[in-house]
Amino acid sequence: YSGEFFANTTFTFFLGSMGEVEGYVFDENNNPLEGAQVTIEETQTVTYTDNQGYYHYGNVIIGVYNFTAYMTGYSPQTISDEVFEDEITQVDFNLIPLGTVPVFGHVVGSDLPEVGLENALVEITGFENYQTTTNANGDFIIEDVYTNITYDIVITYDGYDNYIDEISVGGSPLDLGTIILNEIAYPPGNVQAIQNPDGTEVALSWSSPGQGGGEFRYDDGEYDYLLGYNSTPPNAVFGAVHPNISVVQEIQWYLSSEYGSHNQVKLYLFGLNEDNLPNADVVLYESGFLDNIDDEWNSHYITIPVETYEGFFVGVSTPNEYTSVGMDDGVGEPWEFQSGTQFCKEDWTSPGAWTDVLTFGPNYERNFLIRAYGINFGNTLAENIDFPEVKYRNNISENRSFESYNVYRFYDYQHGSPNSWELIAEGVEDTAYVDLDWINLPNDTYQFAVRSIYTNGIESLPAFSTLIIKTSASADNLPHLVTQLIANYPNPFNPITIISFALNTENTEFTELVIYNIKGQKVKQLVTAQLSSGQHSVVWNGTDQDSKLVSSGVYFYRLNVDGKTIGTKRMLLLK
Repeated sequence: YSGEFFANTTFTFFLGSMGEVEGYVFDENNNPLEGAQVTIEETQTVTYTDNQGYYHYGNVIIGVYNFTAYMTGYSPQTISDEVFEDEITQVDFNLIPLGTVPVFGHVVGSDLPEVGLENALVEITGFENYQTTTNANGDFIIEDVYTNITYDIVITYDGYDNYIDEISVGGSPLDLGTIILNEIAYPPGNVQAIQNPDGTEVALSWSSPGQGGGEFRYDDGEYDYLLGYNSTPPNAVFGAVHPNISVVQEIQWYLSSEYGSHNQVKLYLFGLNEDNLPNADVVLYESGFLDNIDDEWNSHYITIPVETYEGFFVGVSTPNEYTSVGMDDGVGEPWEFQSGTQFCKEDWTSPGAWTDVLTFGPNYERNFLIRAYGINFGNTLAENIDFPEVKYRNNISENRSFESYNVYRFYDYQHGSPNSWELIAEGVEDTAYVDLDWINLPNDTYQFAVRSIYTNGIESLPAFSTLIIKTSASADNLPHLVTQLIANYPNPFNPITIISFALNTENTEFTELVIYNIKGQKVKQLVTAQLSSGQHSVVWNGTDQDSKLVSSGVYFYRLNVDGKTIGTKRMLLLK
């Protein structure tokens, strides 16, 4: 056959002894059951009975097998028998019908346990699946649930944590009693801690729950699907964009073990380009290898918080492994999939476009299980950009009964040990607090956390401040004076900030302090003078050279002394 080409085809033959298996599936009264499933357990081979209850297997390798007959509404039956060479083995079944009983209960919320929750969704799954909703009194009943079976039950209601349990349905009606759903305790946001220049106190402020908190996520928290690259490249990354001016302090992620385990991961924060797409040329943070536990949420705390003035992309990578990054189902308010938010790239170090998961097809209209936490200072998007609204979990329901806040202080290394935190203020009703005991603390690195407190003492997850280094010093041990530009205080700010600098000279020097916008245009000349050695401070009230208020955003301030630039720093004006 010279010059001809044939497909590469492989034929497999089994040379061995075989037999056949046949039989009938009846009920307890020997009535044939049509459509019953008969499975050879060792090979997981399946066939079904005809209208006479008959089934047949041909060409079964000789040996001993377990045969199982199954049909909805009947208790499965397994029979062990042997298949002989060139013989027909007869295996008949008699299935016993399952009994049915009602399952019922009463659903309430933890905030108002005396009032039932109407339209709570009740789902019982397992041998058979059932679904219903509660009535106006919070009561539900599911009739005809098959008995002597263990099921999973899930009860969901907007604004409350899901109730998940396992129930065993016996031969009698099952009363689940009163089931209490815990209300979702939404945390505060935008926790800021500002140490005064003397290091004697720290002023804390935060926003109310639902007012732009520091949680950056799209997912609903439930694993439903996964994604990875079959080529298992070394630099693949999967994640989500958040067009928010922010400070990122923590990253959480979820990987599945379905296609292999992952002992380590790498995490990334990239900047965004002008179209709010990931920009890997701006690497804001790269973690190095971190420990990972599959099939559960993992968390990584960033020691030095990352400022993201133009928004950020948060991603996870498993070099040379199939990533299996978790995805939710992409449905349900407020976690519906939004195009233009979920991206991946096979090699983030190479040029080329990022892939929106939407391009993979409708089955990938889902959100990655990856989140960031920190401080959210607002959306970076211009009004003329058509971008999906970023929805946060802290959209509080009208019926949520908020009561107060608890404020905690702790050393930075105690971040992951809430039991070690010191409760410095309890029952705070305002969104601000001043830590007057700060002056008595030893110099070290600290952090603050604030929790929202709701009805019946339910406490939210904590919202964290950035790290604060206590730097108080006595007059006897002040450092040697150095000509330098000092960071403005506070930053971010609204409406004023204090800019300080130091001069170390025997003679007066010509000093300039100038404000610039992000385009490099001069906004205001704050200082133009001959100044002597020492500490100097000046207040900027957010106005330009014509005393007109400037818009919110990023600004720079530069110190020049005798024509030489000493330093340039960045600040953020919020309105």
